[in-house]
Amino acid sequence: MAAASEWRAAKRVLVAEDDLEMRQVVREVLEAAGFEVHEASSGVALLAQLAEDGDFDLVVTDVRMPWISGEHVVRMARRAGFAMPVLIMTAYADEALEQLLDGVPDVILLEKPFDLQELVEAARRFLGS
Repeated sequence: MAAASEWRAAKRVLVAEDDLEMRQVVREVLEAAGFEVHEASSGVALLAQLAEDGDFDLVVTDVRMPWISGEHVVRMARRAGFAMPVLIMTAYADEALEQLLDGVPDVILLEKPFDLQELVEAARRFLGS
């Protein structure tokens, strides 16, 4: 049996993406990298997951989702006291989005299409794993 100091729980990642196929791909890649992955299909579902079980180590979210966008979810989560890092996936990176997120700590934009290894490397950078 491993000593308590050797045991380490997997980092918990919440993936919010309204496109089912993309969400599944991101989940599979992050799980293969050793992360414990939870899913949300919308910005509203992401907020509900945070409210229910907000101790995620990282949030990975799309920008354009039904009802509420990923960048607004990030701002709302920060105002509510959640400080976890966020990777924002977007095919719509522009100056307006960058300005909106300017000053929001621990946020990285990944422009779609991105290499899946890029996603894993960004997650590992944030989480030190």
